[in-house]
Amino acid sequence: MPREVYAILYAASVGSVIGFLLYFYVLRNVDAMKVALIPVITPVFALLFGYLLNNESLTVTTWLGTSLVITGLILFEWRFRTKE
Repeated sequence: MPREVYAILYAASVGSVIGFLLYFYVLRNVDAMKVALIPVITPVFALLFGYLLNNESLTVTTWLGTSLVITGLILFEWRFRTKE
């Protein structure tokens, strides 16, 4: 089977059905503010998976943007950890 077929099957199964089931499971068991960060980190994982698994090229600008997103998430988590 071509790679495109696998991508469509993945998007239909894991990316939709299983993804939403896991998202609502996590929403039930974790603080909603932390669950709201999942859509922020998802594009970072998509970029890294594309780079590692599909040999996609990433520019310096993409790496800088990714590092800004990760830094923001770290600062967010650090801010709430210091208040506890």
